Amino acid sequence: MATNSQLVDLAWELGVTAASSCEEQVGQTYVRIKMKLNTGKSLETVLMELSLKQFYDLLHELEKTQNMMK
Repeated sequence: MATNSQLVDLAWELGVTAASSCEEQVGQTYVRIKMKLNTGKSLETVLMELSLKQFYDLLHELEKTQNMMK
């Protein structure tokens, strides 16, 4: 992935694990993020699945970056 890619589209969904062979995972929440990036040569799709804590950590970092750019 190029370092100067442009975000073209972003989709996300919030989910809860309803069933799993690992009992500890049942009831856990997650966020799935799908980003389409224009690398200048092609469109690239990036998929991520984050725990709720990871998602909030990412959101916090994005807010800090936004404030630094103002």
